[in-house]
Amino acid sequence: MDKNEILKILEDWNFWKADLDTGLTREEYLKKLEQFLETKHILAITGARRSGKSFIMKQLAKKLIGGGKDRKETLIVNF
Repeated sequence: MDKNEILKILEDWNFWKADLDTGLTREEYLKKLEQFLETKHILAITGARRSGKSFIMKQLAKKLIGGGKDRKETLIVNF
């Protein structure tokens, strides 16, 4: 897989060129995630399958962008 293919896949998962569906906003979870952003620790979100892990990450990225972060400074990788 070449670099351009990887970038195309990542564009589909990220807010780089378009806004994505973020589902129902979970304010309490977002507040907790924002607290972790203030540390230099790595954050891993785990949970049951189809429990909203990807959506909460998209909501966090959208909130950061809305707060002034450049779209290109966010990265979501879906494993």
